[in-house]
Amino acid sequence: MEIVDKGGRIVGQEPLLIIEVKDMESVPVVRYKGEDITGKVEVGYQWRTTGNNDLGKHNISLEYVDKKQQSVQAINLRRLFT
Repeated sequence: MEIVDKGGRIVGQEPLLIIEVKDMESVPVVRYKGEDITGKVEVGYQWRTTGNNDLGKHNISLEYVDKKQQSVQAINLRRLFT
């Protein structure tokens, strides 16, 4: 999602995923594409490097209860090594 200033100019990109953990007893706060994920069932994130560089792969797994649809929904993204 793009971040736009008052004049309508694009000034940046909102992060794809934000996970905040206050402490080991708390439920993580999760924002995906700028939207708060509520009703969390499972939150999983893994990043692994290909070696001594910044290249790597991401695995994102989010499950949550969608109260409107009364079902568990999933977001699963995987980026393999390039």
